[in-house]
Amino acid sequence: MILARLSKAIREQNWFAVAIEFVIVILGVVIGFQITAWNVKQQDVLLEREYLQRLEADLAASEELLSEDINNLRQWHRQALNATEALISGDQGEISDFEFSRALVFGGRLQFVRGQYGTIDELISTGRMRLIRNSELRTLITRTTNGLEELDRLNALIGERQNALVPFYRTRMLILNGFGEDTDVIYDFDELAADEEFLNAFGNVTHLMTINIMWLEGARDLVRELHAGVRAELGMPAVSYETSAAAT
Repeated sequence: MILARLSKAIREQNWFAVAIEFVIVILGVVIGFQITAWNVKQQDVLLEREYLQRLEADLAASEELLSEDINNLRQWHRQALNATEALISGDQGEISDFEFSRALVFGGRLQFVRGQYGTIDELISTGRMRLIRNSELRTLITRTTNGLEELDRLNALIGERQNALVPFYRTRMLILNGFGEDTDVIYDFDELAADEEFLNAFGNVTHLMTINIMWLEGARDLVRELHAGVRAELGMPAVSYETSAAAT
């Protein structure tokens, strides 16, 4: 239709009509681009919200996992300290064989940073971080990712230190059934109490647990900060971790 009118106007040398037809064509193209751009923007907004919702769920699960690991490590660390005090005094006292065995088994436990970070990895690897329009939140995501990677690197270092100490304390006992809750440990308390190498090694791995707990708490703080930022962006209420996380 437009081409027919344009051809007729040119044949009749009606340049005003020609100009009008060109304006109509250009406006149609411009409006078409604007509609396309608006549709893309709306799709990006929906995709951003989907990513934020997934990220919120991942961070909630990660916070729960980290809190669980921290609580377990704190319990094992207390048991290890009690066992150490008993060994130094040379008296097992009221510590049962079961409790002392748990201390020997779990006293050297270390934990890496656990969590669900698939959404963050996807945002970074696919270049879709641009979908997050809040620049402060993008910065917080990057800072959290870098912080967690650094803490895991530090945990690996203390893991290497622990591995060097293992021969000095785990070879002093016979551990059966792996390192789970049903583990049996055969040991001689008096021999362990008199073994300076064992006491030094066990004291060191117990200290490494203290560092491990501190770094896991740092990881949890990073996750909680990002979690709060994501929830705020979604318009969700803040989480009270003191009441939602067990024994924090």
